[in-house]
Amino acid sequence: MEDAVMDDTSSTDILVTGDATIVGATPAATANETSAEETEEDEEGAEEEEEEEELSTTDRIWREGKNPADYTWNPQTFSGFFYDLDDDVGTETLTVHLMESGDGYDRTIEDGDLEYVTEADSIRFEFDDWGEYQVIGFMAQKYFAGYMGADRDIVSKDISLLDEEELRQVLIDDDEEYTVDTGSVLPLEEGYEFRIKEIDLDGNKVWLSLAKDGEEIDSKVVDPTNLRSSTYKYEIDLSGEDLPLVMLHVSNIFRGAESSLVTVDGIFQISDSYTTVASGDKYGDMEVDSISGDTIRMTNDNSITLRKGKTVPVMGDVSFLVGDSDELRFGPTVKRTGNYEIRGTIVDPAEYEKFTWTPYNFEGFYYDIDDDVGTEELEARFTGDKIDDGDLRYKTVPQSVRFEYDRWGSYNVIGFLAEKYFAGYTDETDFTDEFSVLNEEELRKVLIDDDESYTVRSGATFPLKEGYELRIKEVDLDGNKVYLSITKDGDEVDSKVVEPGSDVSSSTFTLDEEIGSEDVPIIAIHVQSVFRGREEDLATIEGIFQVSDEPRSVEEGETYGKMEIDSISDGGIEMVNDGSFSLGKGKSITIMENMLFKVSDSDRRLVVPVVEVEQELEPMRIDIPEVTVGTAAELLVTSEGEPVIGALITINGDEVGTTDADGIYLYSPTLSGSFDIEAKKDGYTEVKGVLVVSEIREERFLAVTSPQEVMKGESFVVKVTIGLDQRPVERADVTFDDASIGATDSLGTISYASDAVGSHTITASKEGLESGSRKILVVTPIEITGIEMDETTRAEKTVKITANSANRGSVSDTTSVALKVNGDLQATENLTVGAGETGSLTFEYKPEEPGLYTVEVDGIQRTLTVEEKSNSGMIAGILVLLLLIGGGAYLYSTGKLNEILGQIKNR
Repeated sequence: MEDAVMDDTSSTDILVTGDATIVGATPAATANETSAEETEEDEEGAEEEEEEEELSTTDRIWREGKNPADYTWNPQTFSGFFYDLDDDVGTETLTVHLMESGDGYDRTIEDGDLEYVTEADSIRFEFDDWGEYQVIGFMAQKYFAGYMGADRDIVSKDISLLDEEELRQVLIDDDEEYTVDTGSVLPLEEGYEFRIKEIDLDGNKVWLSLAKDGEEIDSKVVDPTNLRSSTYKYEIDLSGEDLPLVMLHVSNIFRGAESSLVTVDGIFQISDSYTTVASGDKYGDMEVDSISGDTIRMTNDNSITLRKGKTVPVMGDVSFLVGDSDELRFGPTVKRTGNYEIRGTIVDPAEYEKFTWTPYNFEGFYYDIDDDVGTEELEARFTGDKIDDGDLRYKTVPQSVRFEYDRWGSYNVIGFLAEKYFAGYTDETDFTDEFSVLNEEELRKVLIDDDESYTVRSGATFPLKEGYELRIKEVDLDGNKVYLSITKDGDEVDSKVVEPGSDVSSSTFTLDEEIGSEDVPIIAIHVQSVFRGREEDLATIEGIFQVSDEPRSVEEGETYGKMEIDSISDGGIEMVNDGSFSLGKGKSITIMENMLFKVSDSDRRLVVPVVEVEQELEPMRIDIPEVTVGTAAELLVTSEGEPVIGALITINGDEVGTTDADGIYLYSPTLSGSFDIEAKKDGYTEVKGVLVVSEIREERFLAVTSPQEVMKGESFVVKVTIGLDQRPVERADVTFDDASIGATDSLGTISYASDAVGSHTITASKEGLESGSRKILVVTPIEITGIEMDETTRAEKTVKITANSANRGSVSDTTSVALKVNGDLQATENLTVGAGETGSLTFEYKPEEPGLYTVEVDGIQRTLTVEEKSNSGMIAGILVLLLLIGGGAYLYSTGKLNEILGQIKNR
């Protein structure tokens, strides 16, 4: 897992304990206040205080022996929680109460021992003249809580959404200046947009309209004379009150002879949909206990087990990340998508001369929670409102971590600029000698570190990263050894015979690259077993490690933003700032590449380090054939050898469709020339290419048309034509996957029904003409219509999951039905259903751990809630004991015995 540890000496030096170092929702104690309180303690109390201060209260990662049993995360210690730096407002806290067990801690958080509290607070509109509004963080999202403190010319009375038990997301809060001319629109969120209808002849007023999804829903005349008249408001009814949903401030109007313009310098928008929050509502394992005034309180209504190496859901997108180690380590994490920011602990330079950020208080730094390994620290020395030359120091050191495939031993990693890099192999690496890439003044990204089991088939390829692929060349006759090759962009770069079952080194295939004067593995693949079959050969892979073949240079004297590398060795990298810089109000200061200091737009000038994270995009490519006019072009979109389904295809800027299950979009050009092709899909790189379409000099090419998709047993028509006017071709021979199905009639058509499910090729040919072909997909007529199962069960109890089906076609069929849980394949069963009939099959699944599970059959999903394992065995044992000592007589006489036995049965 990736998400950093310094040794005990350095971490103690930077520990920030209690409120004295936290700037945020609660007042920060000053150093003088802290020392004054300490002098009032007696000697015994001082010793207790000193002992307690050794436990940090400002880390995101809770670690056994390093943090107290009662621990609270807030926006300063967990960057996932909402926080507004300018107004120093963060509203959320999450408190856990852990129980000691032996020498460690119980991994179970009992019912009610996880408390979440969030309290609405006021922040100023970005357009300052509007005053204030209330926000509240809820499950790590920013929500609008009401108009409290807004200028009375804008909102005449206070409005609280919490009183209505609802929350709305803040979509826009902006004071940037925009110029809108007549004929254009100013786009907002959720399909809203502003339009200029007309400007009056004197140029003093503007008639604006607001549209939703292209339809006008409101209009008003705005006069930029005073705050009230210059603010456009679109309001909806909320329990008899007018709730502004969209506000826009017009600062200036210009009417010219050729063009007319409106200047907008303030926009505020909240969502037109809302989230209800009422007492008793459940979010994951948390339940709303109360909503009183401006505060929401939740506690866990089920016990939560912090299982090794798991991500344990808590509420919404918030989970606990738990280290895969015997020592308990865990911390909150929030699911993030797209581009986002990760911040560290917020510091007030007026109170601290020096501050150090590490992976424990800065989530942006690289951290491996399994091995408790993190390598980076950033120390800042403040001089008033600036940092002098040499007073910002960055240090990172390599540390050893285990390979995911444990038998390989360990290798060195290093965090650099908040990213994980490969630093070299250690003397504990099994398949190669010790080596440091730092001595070569370079670093390499770790691309794959995996111990999952994969099956590679002969004739197929197994994709790696950066264009590399693994292939089986041959399995020996005895099935004991396998001849493997690795290719790069289709060209073989290495091959080796591997014998599984021998020692780890002999069963590991490595691809070496010369680094310095040494041959260093950049890919390692462990072969677990080999199978030689009659029809195909298989190899089972269990252990893959790959580092990038594109090194990153790290040489002394190189600069990254304001930082310069001061020294580099196999012991690590140190950088210092080259030149002083000021901490100006509201500034974002790039420190090094994607790492910034953000300074609050306030007199306190609070400082926080931030890492900007860009979404990692999967590589995508598009294969474009050359075709002639009237011939279908198969545009194939893939990612690392696999088809990309649903990629949006544009041709000369026009969106024309999406790729199918095989990653193909069929395009039939009617004109010759060059066409710009582009493929897009979220999470993938955009790719472009050019389709060249040639003229048909002679009408010699046959064209085949048919449905793209048909059911098994369903009759369909194939038509064969020639020429741009699509004249029918009689007596053309038609084949279905190379098997003849007959010749076309006078209309150029032939009917056929296939009983083979899958993708097939229809080909038409005729003597003297060029043949034509087309793909068709034959699908099973069996459709899964629903899932029946219990929605709640207990861990280690078998659940029956019944998939109901119907055959919509005219022939009986057998299809394979798969059960997936949380996206992982659990079982497959064959299902046979007669034509026009219904059927069902039942899977059995036994969840091992409590939590929320997504059960899926053929795209239909249901949620299964798994509670803690039943303790009915213990209860039955107690009953036996009671019976032995005579307590059973009482239970029997009062009727309680049958009641308890019934409860045990239900468990």
